[in-house]
Amino acid sequence: MLLGLAVQVRSLPAEEWPGIVDAARRAGCLRRLIVALSHACRVLGLDPPCEIATILEADCVTRAFVGSLAPESLADAQQRNRRQHLTWLLWTLGMEDSPRDNVAHTLARLIRPGPDDWASVQLPAHIEWLYYPLRPVRLCARLVRGTAHYGAMQPSGR
Repeated sequence: MLLGLAVQVRSLPAEEWPGIVDAARRAGCLRRLIVALSHACRVLGLDPPCEIATILEADCVTRAFVGSLAPESLADAQQRNRRQHLTWLLWTLGMEDSPRDNVAHTLARLIRPGPDDWASVQLPAHIEWLYYPLRPVRLCARLVRGTAHYGAMQPSGR
């Protein structure tokens, strides 16, 4: 992914970046775009596009996110301990562009069933709706047992 971002940074003309930034802003993922591009540029020794650098300079929250990225932050999710997982989860939820989006993202992660939910309990098709109320119960049980991991918090597209 970092290499793909670096290719985009090097190949897109400067006049195209304002359109990309506007599209990200409309989609509610501007902060994620700025962090990802800034990190890719830092790792691969590139200068970020002026549009990205200007926004990063003006947004102290996004600067803090970029500054917090380190090589170990890219470690496999299964290798995280509980504290690292909680830190990662809070970091991920904080990447939303607005507090309203943070709440919506948090609720989606808490309520929407993930792959582990579908795999752990096989429900007949006519009562699959029960996966949704069971999701918070499963998460609480996992946290109590101390076995929560990234996969348990990742929503599914199902």
